[in-house]
Amino acid sequence: MPADVFVSSEFGGFKQPWLSGGHPAPTPYPDVVTITTAGSVSVRVPVGRTHARVQLWGAGAGGGGNLGVGAYGGGGGGGAYAESNVTVVPGSLVAVLVGAGGAGGPGGGSTSPGSPGEDSTYAATVVVAKGGGAGIDVYGGGPGGTASASTGTIKHDGGSGTNSSGSVGGGGGSSAGTAASGNNAVGDVGGIAPTGGGAGGSAGGIPDNGSEPGGGGGGGDADLLHDGGHGATGKCILTFSA
Repeated sequence: MPADVFVSSEFGGFKQPWLSGGHPAPTPYPDVVTITTAGSVSVRVPVGRTHARVQLWGAGAGGGGNLGVGAYGGGGGGGAYAESNVTVVPGSLVAVLVGAGGAGGPGGGSTSPGSPGEDSTYAATVVVAKGGGAGIDVYGGGPGGTASASTGTIKHDGGSGTNSSGSVGGGGGSSAGTAASGNNAVGDVGGIAPTGGGAGGSAGGIPDNGSEPGGGGGGGDADLLHDGGHGATGKCILTFSA
């Protein structure tokens, strides 16, 4: 076969020169894959890679909506973090689900709780990062996603949203970081993000959405029937190695 003829690698997903003297091969599948869009995706394992570090953040929950004067929403909880090193097969597909952030509760309804954040998963149950709990429409803050409900060798809790005070909505909890649990909201101020995590949304006026990855949304307040802030999408990082 001539030296400049390309043949497809069966598993690598790229072409390489046959023998020597061929053109440079296109870049193969990357060793580090970061996914920040909610939904399911299949990732091809690169050639020669037999291990993967899996890092997941659960999604943040939405804050509760404002029902009217004095009926302010609690903040949504932040997502948990989970990590494991797993064995993979070169050329195979691995399944990842990045959790969607929970919607904030609508302002002015008869009930207006937020929606919980979705879990993020690797291979369905092998690694799981729990999403945050929803903020309640009247006063109650949502809990952070818990390490105990997650699966992995390293796990950290998400921060919790705060209850509203009756005069202002509650802040959203931050997501967990890579080396620490998330921070709870303080009053109407969203939880501060640890390294690698996402901050919670603050209340006060129009509530803030949580920050990616996995921050909880702030609660609705201000006597203007505001919706609660939305929770942020989760995240996945896959790092392949030999």
